[in-house]
Amino acid sequence: MADQIKLYYQMGIYTAADLPLFVSIGWLTQAEADELTGEKAAEV
Repeated sequence: MADQIKLYYQMGIYTAADLPLFVSIGWLTQAEADELTGEKAAEV
């Protein structure tokens, strides 16, 4: 599931505001969410 979330995040379907929900339900770890937001910030 984490791979799909990461892919959709990179495509812009999910945003940083969506990540805490995925963390809270266990589909993503906090470390994975932090990594995604760090990668997105570097791309901007």
